[in-house]
Amino acid sequence: MVGRNLLGHWEFSGITRLLSGAPFTCHEGSDRSLTGDGNDRCTISGNWQLSGGRSHGQQVNGWFNTAAFVETPLGNFGNSGRNQLTGPWQKNADLAILRNFPISERFGTVQFRAEFFNAFNFVNFNTPNNTFASGGFGQLTSAGSPRLIQLALKYDW
Repeated sequence: MVGRNLLGHWEFSGITRLLSGAPFTCHEGSDRSLTGDGNDRCTISGNWQLSGGRSHGQQVNGWFNTAAFVETPLGNFGNSGRNQLTGPWQKNADLAILRNFPISERFGTVQFRAEFFNAFNFVNFNTPNNTFASGGFGQLTSAGSPRLIQLALKYDW
């Protein structure tokens, strides 16, 4: 009976999400086509992809090969395609541990919940800076939420 009270009434749940990198478009950051739109795409003159297996620090400083991009000549459109570049992968695991404490049939149950969002504290970078005219072109400047823990107590009668 003691073992059942200690080991019983537990619940575990989890959600794992793996996402390939989101596509994004490189923009000039100025009206190079002289159309007044101001949303011109970049000009690519080489291979924008970098080799895999680079450290987080290297990825933060340059997600893609920025040397493969050149300023678009005035009066022209850039040659990069829409959503031609790909951002970083996203991985996340949310976990929950629950313990029910039955009081009685008349007084119900108390439930303790511990929820862990991004339980393994994965670094999930957002898409890199995609504006050619900016100083941080190609850099990862932001990331998703870190690990968050939520504790709750619920009385159910």
